[in-house]
Amino acid sequence: PVPALSPAKVPVVSGFGPSAEKFNEHFLFHGAPAGIVKEICRGGFDPRRGGEGAGKLFGIATYFTTTASKSDIYTEQFTARLSKGAFRQIIIARALLGEAFRTASAMQKSTRPPDGPDGRPYDCVWADVRENGGIV
Repeated sequence: PVPALSPAKVPVVSGFGPSAEKFNEHFLFHGAPAGIVKEICRGGFDPRRGGEGAGKLFGIATYFTTTASKSDIYTEQFTARLSKGAFRQIIIARALLGEAFRTASAMQKSTRPPDGPDGRPYDCVWADVRENGGIV
C-alpha cells in the first residue's frame, strides 16, 4: 500500500479472492496535450513514450498523480502555452500499481522500477512529497 495514495484507493470488492488486495488499485490523473490524450484513448498508455514531452524525473514510465491540478500542468506543450481559458483534457485512470517502490530522489536514468528484496523488480515507483522527505 502507498499511504499517500490512500484517498484514491479503489475499495476491494468481495469475490475477487485473497489476491485482490495485492492489485493496489487507484483512481489517478494523467495530463497530456489533447492530441496525445486522443492517442492514449485509442491505443492505451505506452510507458516507453514516458518523458518525451515533459522530462523523466523518475525514468521512462507513464506518470500519474492524485492531484488534478498537477496533471493539468501537462495538458499543454511547455514551448507553446495555452490561454488561461483554453479547453484542456486530463485522463482519470483506474491504475493497478501492484508492489510499489517509494523513492525520495530522482531516478532519471531508470528504465524500470528497481529490484525488491526478492530480486524481482517492483511493479511501479511512487515519489513521496517533500513534507515526508520526498522529492515532489
